[in-house]
Amino acid sequence: MVNELRVSWQQATSDARQQPFGQQPSGAALVPGSITDPLVAGGLPGISLDTWFQGSGLGRLGSPDFLPKFQHTNQLELMDSVSWLRGRHALKLGGDFIMMKNQFMDVPATRGALNFRNRFTGGAASNSLADFLLGYVSDFQLSNVYNVDQRHQVMMFFAQDDWKVNSKLSLNLGLRYDFITPALENSDRQTNFNPAGTGSLVFAKDGSLEDRGLVKPDRNNFAPRLGFVYKVNDRTLVRGGYGIFYNLFDRVGSEDQLSLNVPGLINNTVTSTATSPLFLLRNGFPAGFLNPPNLDPAAGDLKRIRLRAVAQDAPKTSLQQASIGFQRELLRNVVLSMDGVWTKGSNLATLVNLNQPLPNAGSIAGQPVPYPNFGTFIEWRADNGKSEYKGIDLGVEKRFSNGYGFGVAYTLGDSKDNSSEQLTTQGSNAFPENARDFTNWYGPSDYDVRHRLALNFVLDLPFGNGKKYAQSGAGAAILGGWTWSGIYAWRSGRPFTVNQSGNNVGTNMTGLPNVTGSFNYPKTVDQWFTADGFQAVPSGTFGNEVRNQLRGPNWQSFDMSLARTFHLNSRFGATLRWDVFNLFNTTNLGLPNRNLSSPSTLGTITSLAGDARVMQLSARFAF
Repeated sequence: MVNELRVSWQQATSDARQQPFGQQPSGAALVPGSITDPLVAGGLPGISLDTWFQGSGLGRLGSPDFLPKFQHTNQLELMDSVSWLRGRHALKLGGDFIMMKNQFMDVPATRGALNFRNRFTGGAASNSLADFLLGYVSDFQLSNVYNVDQRHQVMMFFAQDDWKVNSKLSLNLGLRYDFITPALENSDRQTNFNPAGTGSLVFAKDGSLEDRGLVKPDRNNFAPRLGFVYKVNDRTLVRGGYGIFYNLFDRVGSEDQLSLNVPGLINNTVTSTATSPLFLLRNGFPAGFLNPPNLDPAAGDLKRIRLRAVAQDAPKTSLQQASIGFQRELLRNVVLSMDGVWTKGSNLATLVNLNQPLPNAGSIAGQPVPYPNFGTFIEWRADNGKSEYKGIDLGVEKRFSNGYGFGVAYTLGDSKDNSSEQLTTQGSNAFPENARDFTNWYGPSDYDVRHRLALNFVLDLPFGNGKKYAQSGAGAAILGGWTWSGIYAWRSGRPFTVNQSGNNVGTNMTGLPNVTGSFNYPKTVDQWFTADGFQAVPSGTFGNEVRNQLRGPNWQSFDMSLARTFHLNSRFGATLRWDVFNLFNTTNLGLPNRNLSSPSTLGTITSLAGDARVMQLSARFAF
């Protein structure tokens, strides 16, 4: 019997600043009322113009919205386990205890964010650039500088048994229990939204975990595990397993942080009317814009505040994983394997605008919002997402011997969900069309790849001492000892969703068109797909399109490496290596433009999904 005790402490410091941090514009270039706090000041405020600067990375003037920001973490961990060998059983049980301290600033628009729309110049021919030149501000967002001191405590217990039943069968049996407290703020500066009735704010207070974290602690995270290996004969194995796994720490950036709310954080967002700008840029930011609001919803001050909220019943994301397969040695050092894999995700995080107007006959146009005393954007996280993956993995491996080795792997997969990555836009947007019905949002995952093929090889070149060619002399000295290796990878195209930006279904929500027929795929750079089969709907109408039904271009690349190790003497050596990525300089196209409201660019491809050829030469010395 062996007892193992470990204590560890980790600290991580991550800081990011805008490039012109600390450098304020001078003279007339400085917008009156600009933020001068030295913690964030520097450069222009964010400036966006509708239909302008829409290329990748050029979505606005000024530096990124969330800069500067920082995250400083400290983590103390205590782990203890006991191992016991008894007959055919190898038993192990233990626990893991973690205390986490996370201080961060992750706030949008601390230097201000201005948006200019084609709203106030030229009537029907209004132009957002003209609005900008005249300083007619359509939308304005500004936040105060605010730091969070977040705390978590984690407890995990486990017991497992590796049981060799007989000479043919081995089992792995296990059970885990995982618990993490809700996100707590050291001074209880957290606020949640209660959607009952006309809505209200709930403030953290000293007391229970629910009082402080404002969500119910999830205490039933039991995770059984079962695995087996059965030896059919000396050349064939059958294997399989099943397990439940929990994602304890699942933070969606700043989007679901209850500490980033009033009264601590004042994140004001206001929009102009159709006839009058919010203010003129030459007059500067409005005075008193960051004054603390009246927290009584009936007072109306909360209409300009962005709220982040989390469903009070917040179970942890769980994954069920199962696999079964076999492995057989076909020839000496050549192994064939095949595995079936299944994964089911439950309680995945989803983000919606809870204050999306209430629909009437499939349309929200002119309909009231459910919470009129609050702003048009209540960012609501719930754990009601789901996913499922089914796949078959086939592989042949020739283990390295006689100077060479290779492998071939093929995967046939099918992944579906209604909640993929929240913080990046891939084939579909993070926010769905309908905050109250996810039916049409369940479809292929943004990262779903139906077919994937990978080939790899390692080859000792046949030159030098003991090899077939150039066994001595200058040939051996120059050509001997080199190893050539490479990887070829190919996958089928990833899915994407056609959206309709002119279909306003609520702040941050994704407007979709109707699908009326089959899709047309020319599959060229200038026209990957056409508008055939799609029909624009009136603004405010829920389209019937199902998420991620179209596919983008395939992807492939070949990488290779040439390396040689030199033994200078018994103590010193060196390795010279030449790596080439995308050897044949294959052009891998990105996903096409997919906004039905922009017919001139619809279906065109203007981005890449991979880099051009890259080479690097390196040397490593060992002693």
